[in-house]
Amino acid sequence: MAAEYQLLNNSDTVLRVLDQAYIPDDPANRDRQTYDQWLADGGVPDPAPLPPEPPPPVPVDLPPVMPTEPQQAAPKAYVDTEIAALAARLEALEARLG
Repeated sequence: MAAEYQLLNNSDTVLRVLDQAYIPDDPANRDRQTYDQWLADGGVPDPAPLPPEPPPPVPVDLPPVMPTEPQQAAPKAYVDTEIAALAARLEALEARLG
């Protein structure tokens, strides 16, 4: 048999099941006073409802982690150009030093 009241998730507010009224945690509230007396008389509220299940993850198509061959061509050409320039500078320095 269901209780007259139900606890709510992450809240001090209580739900009165009969009329779906939310009862705040305020000692001056008449409904809260009635609830507190009901507890004192041995009443036990229904537990808070379980949270809904999270939706399943959405699959995502990610690009490959490793670059493909055309993507590697540009850096290789840059490195080759820098090496050739350094070799030319080294040759000029060696020529100046004799």
